Amino acid sequence: MKNRIFWAILTLIPIGLSIPISISFVHEYKVYSNGKIVNVCITKNESSNNKSTMFFDYDGKNYSSFFHSSTYDFNIGDTIQLRYLKGYEHYFLLPNYNPCYWAIIDYLIFTIMAIAFIYYFIKNKNIPNPYSK
Repeated sequence: MKNRIFWAILTLIPIGLSIPISISFVHEYKVYSNGKIVNVCITKNESSNNKSTMFFDYDGKNYSSFFHSSTYDFNIGDTIQLRYLKGYEHYFLLPNYNPCYWAIIDYLIFTIMAIAFIYYFIKNKNIPNPYSK
């Protein structure tokens, strides 16, 4: 019985994780499909471990966005183009970034995990321990 409860709880994890990702994807998709291209001026750029948080000024207000620094090299004072939609100020996207690809990959991973956990929940099987003799 404890094994079934364990797998039932594990099944809820990928389902629960998919909810905030879905909300974020909906916002990014709205910006992607309805947003306009705007020019922003970079005011600060913090990089570490191939991850970069870029701070920029748009319409007299300061915003920040996350990018992989190995892909894009931005300097302070540069003016770049980003996709923006009024009402979604926390979702500035690069002009050619399509959020659909990552959403599909995320959903596939979570679906496969949930199916595997449901299978073990229904079959009540123990995962064999490779270290046991």
